[in-house]
Amino acid sequence: MTTDRKTKVCIISNARSAHVQRWAGILSLKGYDTYIISSEQGAANIKGTAVFECISRNYRFYLAKSFHELFRAIRIRRIIAGIKPDIVHIHSFDYIHPFMIALVNYVSNGFPNLVVSTWGTDVLGNPYTSISWRGSLAKRILLKQAREITATTQFLAEATSRLAPVGRKIHVIPFGIDCNMFCRKGNRSNDRAVHIGFIKHLAPKYGPDYLLKALAVIVKDFPDVNLTMAGQGSMDNYLKQLAADLGIEKHVRFPGYIEYDKIPEMLSGMDIFAMPSISETFGVAAVEAQAMEVPVVASNIGGVPEAVVDCETGYLVEPGNVKELADAIMRLIRNPEDRMRMGKAGRRFVLQNFNIEDSFALLDKLYNKMMSLK
Repeated sequence: MTTDRKTKVCIISNARSAHVQRWAGILSLKGYDTYIISSEQGAANIKGTAVFECISRNYRFYLAKSFHELFRAIRIRRIIAGIKPDIVHIHSFDYIHPFMIALVNYVSNGFPNLVVSTWGTDVLGNPYTSISWRGSLAKRILLKQAREITATTQFLAEATSRLAPVGRKIHVIPFGIDCNMFCRKGNRSNDRAVHIGFIKHLAPKYGPDYLLKALAVIVKDFPDVNLTMAGQGSMDNYLKQLAADLGIEKHVRFPGYIEYDKIPEMLSGMDIFAMPSISETFGVAAVEAQAMEVPVVASNIGGVPEAVVDCETGYLVEPGNVKELADAIMRLIRNPEDRMRMGKAGRRFVLQNFNIEDSFALLDKLYNKMMSLK
């Protein structure tokens, strides 16, 4: 930073998100005065960051939800007035009501130096929930108010540009990871088993059921293969029953939710990482696995080809294609030399493209430009 006073940045998002925690953590480490207004309770203790809870609630009736979000937007505005930040940065439309924020901002001009970052489904929707015309219009209005707009991938930047004012630049700032934290510190286990990993929400869009069906094919030829399916979600009980129905329950472990700082340790015990999503705009989980020198088998969808290099750091397969998923995993099981080679290449790829220090440098440059024009 070039000024004596720390630049104050207020993030509006979900403080329970690992992405938000990473951004807040490095901003604070690099000398920013950092605050978060969170849509959920129970935020983690983020060093150097003050967290204000402004909870978003679901209501059955549209009108009740609208009034709740209006009052919530007013409260967010009041918190901002107390903080007096230099920059307000909204991370993902999913954690705000774009129209209500835009309305309060229009009336009060209360969101100074506004940055809006899109994350994925907030712009693209998913196979189960499409974005309504009202939602698209609200996002267009708020993006018009933003001084700067960012997206996490080129794929997402192109999608965001369809909602942004014509000609507005969309800055691509990837979700970087801490490559010192995600760094292999020992050798893999010498046991005969091959360990496959999955670390995601147990939700339909991430395809965990396809992975279980693929595993049922794999264990017929490779009975020593095991799968760790970490995470929580709406499919939790269904997936456990599916594993039993497929006769593979002895090959699958469901450890539940894993604290973020425990993920590197879990990845260090894996030989192959699977990301069989049917809706994905990037895939930070794949980046983290590659940083740990674990080759990835992932769906060729959305922004995933920006996160995994096909045939170099892993394999990309057709979403929802159980046979193709199983074949790609078995290719890696048969060839431990390929696993080692792809693992090393994956680490190099992440260091070159997704080091959080480099992502921070892009965001820092953007913030400094905004402050110089303030």
